[in-house]
Amino acid sequence: MTGKEQRTAASRRVTSEIIPPLNRRGLLQAGGTLLAAGLGTAGLSACGSGSGGGSGTSGGKTQLTLMSWEPFEPAEKPAWFKVVRDFEAANPHIKVTWTGWPFATYDQNVIAQAQAGAINADVVMCPPELATALIQKFDACVPLQHLTDELKLARVSGIS
Repeated sequence: MTGKEQRTAASRRVTSEIIPPLNRRGLLQAGGTLLAAGLGTAGLSACGSGSGGGSGTSGGKTQLTLMSWEPFEPAEKPAWFKVVRDFEAANPHIKVTWTGWPFATYDQNVIAQAQAGAINADVVMCPPELATALIQKFDACVPLQHLTDELKLARVSGIS
């Protein structure tokens, strides 16, 4: 089993302890929630509570905290950091700060924060099982499309 397969299996074990496997009804409800939240190709989602996020302003820039395992993935890190740099270049009034853990412990740490009542990030990257847990168990995801429209955030070229 490769390292990525091991991380995926560990993630599934943890999240299956938190939420039961989805049946057809649950899958349709989660799909409807994602659709309603605007999580299609143009949509965004944030997870957390009002007190948990790391957003704010500093030096005239809005601070945005992005939680992910990507900074710990040597093969993927350069590409993701380029996406963030391109986003910041297209939106110079926003500064993105990374936070997170390696993938093997990522889900457990995010769920622990959700159980404690606050996820300490503005945007959380989620494997499907984690997204399902945050939506179903913690009601922790909110649509952000209205914010992107209101803030007139520019799309980063090459991303659909």
